[in-house]
Amino acid sequence: MNCITVIAPTLDSDSLLAPFLVEMVFSIMSFELKTGENELIIDPTVLFETGNQFLRMAKDSVEFTQEQEKAIGRFLQINVVGAENISFISTYPGRIKQKDKMAQIYGVFYEKTPLLDSGKNYPFIRIKLRVS
Repeated sequence: MNCITVIAPTLDSDSLLAPFLVEMVFSIMSFELKTGENELIIDPTVLFETGNQFLRMAKDSVEFTQEQEKAIGRFLQINVVGAENISFISTYPGRIKQKDKMAQIYGVFYEKTPLLDSGKNYPFIRIKLRVS
């Protein structure tokens, strides 16, 4: 899974001192989603790969301190939305919100930014889904 683009629609109005909304588009080569039960497994470090650009912007715009730099990228919240023919079964960590056909993963904290903490293996994010 490769990150193709990152969009931060509230970046112009965000202070960069608090969490802000980031939309990421990923590409997967040679991928076939078959009818029935499937599992999406994501290495969390992939979700932090583009964070360096936001960190550079924060340093330039609001003069981040070293303490703030060490704290950035330690909290993760993800919403995964399925198409009409996709329903979510379970997710770890997180929960399923069936009303909106969405898997919500939130409240995931890391001791250090996963990209900087190369000595630790963080558990993969697992989302089970059904394709009809």
